[in-house]
Amino acid sequence: MQVVRHYQGLRDAVPGLRAFALLDRLDQHLPAELKDVAFTWSRREIENYACPAGALEAYAAGQARAESGGPLFEPGEVNRRVGAMRSAIRQVGAAMETLEHGSRWDEDTKVSDHFLTPLFKNYFKLLSLPNLMAKKNFHELAEYVSADALDPEVRLMLERIVAVSQPAGTAD
Repeated sequence: MQVVRHYQGLRDAVPGLRAFALLDRLDQHLPAELKDVAFTWSRREIENYACPAGALEAYAAGQARAESGGPLFEPGEVNRRVGAMRSAIRQVGAAMETLEHGSRWDEDTKVSDHFLTPLFKNYFKLLSLPNLMAKKNFHELAEYVSADALDPEVRLMLERIVAVSQPAGTAD
């Protein structure tokens, strides 16, 4: 694994190096050299955690507010975009089922390819707008995931990152 070579090289160059690697779920076990510094998601990829319906609707509403042109047009634009998002979610969910791609809730689904990419293509088509959400921008959805919808595994990984970033010998 290339990550092992990079980690070993950096550790040799910087003896006090603290590291944390968070990877999409792998089809193989992590190498023993990384057992204390590398972790994988239980779901297939990080995007699996960023697409609850509420987050997608909040994204649509947030974009509507940002682009509505003022408070007079905002409520109508929010309703239009949230409605388009709900419709796109239903349509893409049904297509995934028909094509036997599972569900966006399945841990094994490659959500970025089988749900989010067609979802945003459909959503922006329903709005007669160019697709403004490329795969490389899916991280923007994290802003719209509410605290109560945040998967406990995400919290755990964030806590691990904080623990690694603390100077040695300090407590929370």
